[in-house]
Amino acid sequence: MIARGRELAQRRAALQQRAAAERAAFAADFQHVYQSVSLVDRAIGLMRRLGARPVLVAAGVGVMLLLGPARAISWVWRGYSSWTTARRLMQP
Repeated sequence: MIARGRELAQRRAALQQRAAAERAAFAADFQHVYQSVSLVDRAIGLMRRLGARPVLVAAGVGVMLLLGPARAISWVWRGYSSWTTARRLMQP
């Protein structure tokens, strides 16, 4: 009876190790899928936010028409860089 208990404990330990290895392999394989889905999810979120603010979209189109695409993109990039820098500096 004791031998049977030891055998079951060994089998259980082996199964737990195997399950841990399979979980790690699955997580590694799934990482690229998660990144792709994350990108799509962020794009959908952006579209929803823009859809909720049509005035902002119209203002952006107006700036593009007024300044031209190259200058407008340059201004947007500078604003985005300044905003991210300010956010990082304000974090505790």
